[in-house]
Amino acid sequence: MRNFFVVLYLISIFNIFYLTPLSFIMDMYVHVFSILGIYSFFTFKLINVKVLKFIFCVSIILIISSLISSTIVLKQDLFSSLIATQHIFKTFSVFYLYVLIKKNRINFTKIFKFLIKIIWFYTLFIIYMSITDFSFVFKSSISGDELLITANKLQKDLLYFGQLYFFAKYLFSKKSINLLYIILIFCSTQLYDIQRGDIIFLISTLLISVFLFKRYISVHTLFSIGLISTLFICILTFSAISENITEKFNQFSLVFSADEKIDDPSIFVRLSEISFAIEGFSEHPYTGHGLIRGSKKSELIGDIYFYPADIGLVGVMYSFGIIGLCVFLLFLRKIYLIDRFGLNFVNLGFYLYLIYSLLYTFKDGQVIFEPTRFLLCYLLIHLTDNVANKKSTNIKL
Repeated sequence: MRNFFVVLYLISIFNIFYLTPLSFIMDMYVHVFSILGIYSFFTFKLINVKVLKFIFCVSIILIISSLISSTIVLKQDLFSSLIATQHIFKTFSVFYLYVLIKKNRINFTKIFKFLIKIIWFYTLFIIYMSITDFSFVFKSSISGDELLITANKLQKDLLYFGQLYFFAKYLFSKKSINLLYIILIFCSTQLYDIQRGDIIFLISTLLISVFLFKRYISVHTLFSIGLISTLFICILTFSAISENITEKFNQFSLVFSADEKIDDPSIFVRLSEISFAIEGFSEHPYTGHGLIRGSKKSELIGDIYFYPADIGLVGVMYSFGIIGLCVFLLFLRKIYLIDRFGLNFVNLGFYLYLIYSLLYTFKDGQVIFEPTRFLLCYLLIHLTDNVANKKSTNIKL
């Protein structure tokens, strides 16, 4: 039964339930894990564990920084400032998972295998939504606002992890079927609507992976990657979405041209948000403005469209100032110090997801605004030992 609860926790961390009727309930569920995590941290003296001490210190720094900045700079009340840090508070949940694994109370091998099955089920569900144009209405339990949810609105972080996991598996096994799995999952994420950032950062991660793990790259590997890439390009070229892809990237290129008019509303709005954020950062460069509770946004900064997560590191600079940038660089250093060639293919999948998360932070600031997935994968790399190669169902720690 504990295995099931942990699976539910993991897919909640990957935001599968975001903007669904279960959204609020699963948020509370993760917060329960977080409270148990804090209890475990002090009860079992986990501060003596180096990796957990790092996670705890980083989370506390971000939370305290936000509380001080938002209450002093923005004049936000303390309760709202606390609510605004809820996504950072979720990082404490990884301490409870650590205890469950450390004390052999769960079977992580079985949990991970089930997680892969969920990735395939989620892939097929999104393909179904995209092809049939299936949608549903989400009503916020807090604001009461209603939003039509289509395939492009669903969170796909778990699917990007799945693609990187299969690429890691391919590097170890050299079986080309894993490349086909990557293509299938990737197409499901782009079928309803092309996401420029997803394409750019995923391809960047794969290219970085090839460079970092070039000792795994053989002639057969290059041939397989080339063949699958050619197939993928042909599918895009002769499909109905090829024109959409061209137009989207053409609009993106206009950002670097002062003479061309940008018609893409997404790019236009983000440029406006960047201008607002940079002006705010110049006013409080060291601490930033802190995180803003959603219901307080109009009251604190006016009735404008501004969400720091829309503009990645620029939004981090607005919210956390130089402190946020230092934490980002610290995460980068921690990844650099990992012995990547000592990893099995499961942990290599976690490692590649860390790289992807850092790259994607340039777009949405995820490792600062929502660091739980990043720190969870970082913890699992240090915690699990030869997960994929153990005959025993328990993990030796």
